[in-house]
Amino acid sequence: MVIPPLVVVAALQIAGPGDGIRTDAQVPSWTEVPAVVQTVAAGEISGPPLFQTPSAPLPGTENGRKGGNNAPSPMGSPLSSPKDSNAVKVAQIPPSLPSGLSGGLETPEMSDSTSLPRQLPPSLYGDSELGNLGLGDGNPSISGTTEVYDDRIVIKKAQVKEDYAPIIGSPVIGMVTGLRTPRCDNSGKIMLASDGQPTWIDIRRGTIVHKNQIVCEIDDRIPQAQMSVAKANMEVALREAEKDIEVEYAKAVLETQRALYKVSENANAQAQGAVTFAEMRSLWTQCEQARLQVKKAEYDLATQKIRVGIQQAEVDAAETQIDLRRIKSPITGVVVDMKTEVGSSLRETDPIMRIIELDKLKVVGKIDYTKVDQKMVDQKKVTVTAKSVDGRTESFEGFVRYASPLIESGRQFDIEVEVNNRREGDYWLLSPGKTVELIIHR
Repeated sequence: MVIPPLVVVAALQIAGPGDGIRTDAQVPSWTEVPAVVQTVAAGEISGPPLFQTPSAPLPGTENGRKGGNNAPSPMGSPLSSPKDSNAVKVAQIPPSLPSGLSGGLETPEMSDSTSLPRQLPPSLYGDSELGNLGLGDGNPSISGTTEVYDDRIVIKKAQVKEDYAPIIGSPVIGMVTGLRTPRCDNSGKIMLASDGQPTWIDIRRGTIVHKNQIVCEIDDRIPQAQMSVAKANMEVALREAEKDIEVEYAKAVLETQRALYKVSENANAQAQGAVTFAEMRSLWTQCEQARLQVKKAEYDLATQKIRVGIQQAEVDAAETQIDLRRIKSPITGVVVDMKTEVGSSLRETDPIMRIIELDKLKVVGKIDYTKVDQKMVDQKKVTVTAKSVDGRTESFEGFVRYASPLIESGRQFDIEVEVNNRREGDYWLLSPGKTVELIIHR
């Protein structure tokens, strides 16, 4: 009888040391590596149930020899099919397996106290509420339920964010001499003291500032000195430009020379040769000189007026240098971060503070594209409703200023709503980070 080669190979692989086959790794039979089964009560298992996937039949087992599909996996299954409703059998692998069985891979130990995981993998969140909040895919954006009615579209969850929050930087090099601002009322009007001068307050985190309000002062001694020089030169130029005496004198000289020339011309008319030709030529030349002197005086006066413009530009430049060192807020908002302090030296573009605009905010949300498309919401009026901690509901008006043309994997698209905020005393009713509801009017 001829034995097939595959049978010989299989026989060599399962043969033991007692069969006369020499091997370096003594591989015990499968019966020498029993699975450890622990019985755990159903109430002791914490966390949500895991999905049990089919496993390959284990060689050397009954199902493995018969080709069954319900054989245990070599690595064990997290949960076995319980026969008793009050207990669940957890299959565990012994602390170590012979290298011949494990394929050279080390199996981590599993203690008897090993419990089921308390958190589902991210891929199992799916379209659940956690997935909508962005916890499943790591996206921090917020998404709520979209409800469509005949007259409105409701987004249950949207988030308030700052619309404009600039970091104010230094436009020049210098030392910070003051971080203060004039005290203003809620409308932004500067409050004056009894002597008519503004009342200054130090700026810190939480200080409310208004647009074009001074928030920082930088050393301006050099531009102040330049201003003084420029103003003095300006005064001189103005006086020179107003001095037209030279023009008047040149005109008087011209009239005198023309009169002398006329008298000599009349004398020659009455008596031929009374005034010689040379004298008449000299008189004519003096008249021309006087005429040109008038033009020169007028030219010098026009030049002085141009110098006035130049000196005015120097004054403006000095004022600009001073103004650059009096840094103003570009918006009405609240100081949320201080980047420097009095006495610090700044370079150009060095940050000074960060201000958040609160009178106008934006609300971002996501809309279900299977229910609503972009043209149904773009530029539509919106009512934003927010609940306070005391249970009150506040409403704010706005409009959809942006509807994204991109559809995300969850069949949603982003929208941005511009909303006007309101104050109650010294506090704003809406704050960045607050969760609100959007009602888009159709």
